[in-house]
Amino acid sequence: MAPTGKLVLSFRDYTKELTGNQRFIPIKSDDSRILTCFLEHFENTVEVTDLLYEKTNGEWVLKASSYHKVITDSKEIVKHLKSIGLQIMFKEEQNGMVTMMAMKSSLWLYPLQKRLSAHHKKSMGKPKSHATLYAAWPLQHLVVCGFVYLFAS
Repeated sequence: MAPTGKLVLSFRDYTKELTGNQRFIPIKSDDSRILTCFLEHFENTVEVTDLLYEKTNGEWVLKASSYHKVITDSKEIVKHLKSIGLQIMFKEEQNGMVTMMAMKSSLWLYPLQKRLSAHHKKSMGKPKSHATLYAAWPLQHLVVCGFVYLFAS
């Protein structure tokens, strides 16, 4: 990923199993096409069956295809993205869809971390631990410092 790179993810939340008629999800329709998905849950995957009706010469023709998708938990994805140094800039869950944007945080945090380190050396000398640094700084620096610690150390 480029130093200022962003990652945008959008996926359906399959962690909550749908039952009965909820498993049929209307996707899109117009005068000549109707697309519906049918979901069937398994242990770690969901089988998605696309049902596409197309009007051809005045008659509706069905085309069906199936594929499996891995069930992904958005909390686990956020945890993983953070563990590899990305910061979650945006996360929204709406109508069963999850959308999130993550940004590579090391580049834009580095100047901040460098300034904080310089300020710390001038004001207190080298700390024995991050806790020492937190305890010695005013409250408004605590959040920034913790942020730098989580993503830049």
